[in-house]
Amino acid sequence: MNPVSILQFLLREHQTNAARMSRELGFSNAVFSQWKRGLQQPSLHSLKKAADYFGVSLACVSGETPFLNQMISLMEERDCTCEELAAALKMPKKTFLGLICAGGNGFTPRQLEQIASLLGVQPAALLQNQQPFPPVFSSSEKELSALVDSWDGYLAAESGLLLDGFPVSPEMRLQIRTALQVGLELARNSRKN
Repeated sequence: MNPVSILQFLLREHQTNAARMSRELGFSNAVFSQWKRGLQQPSLHSLKKAADYFGVSLACVSGETPFLNQMISLMEERDCTCEELAAALKMPKKTFLGLICAGGNGFTPRQLEQIASLLGVQPAALLQNQQPFPPVFSSSEKELSALVDSWDGYLAAESGLLLDGFPVSPEMRLQIRTALQVGLELARNSRKN
């Protein structure tokens, strides 16, 4: 899938428009229109700015995430939105969107079965395009925040998840989230020194 199609999807799911994004990123008013019509290709710098704007990776916006590409195609074919799928999975839309943008590896097998059922495909069709869990180090604060949110969403959505033989409670989830944030901050600070 091309970057413009992915940006259109992200604009729609974030309930904003190209004019607003362009204005907030300092792009000319006509640039997105030129991209859509194929008169101009988005530069790597522009794609990076757009990725940061949406809190996703450059790979996501560049179309290098097969799982996201497949999900966009399936949702368009079925006239389905992230909000509808997230509601069916009983998770926040932001978490759902973050997980599909990150390559889908963060959904539980049961959640993938639910998504496949809602989209009318076999679960194996979704599994073939899953990517490894996103790397811990990313290039922006928004990406790190989205990563922590996606891990937290995974913990919240996985019922029956055990830690040392005990069910993960909301308090444990908060402790894990805090540990992730502290660990990322320590890693960031060690890179500065």
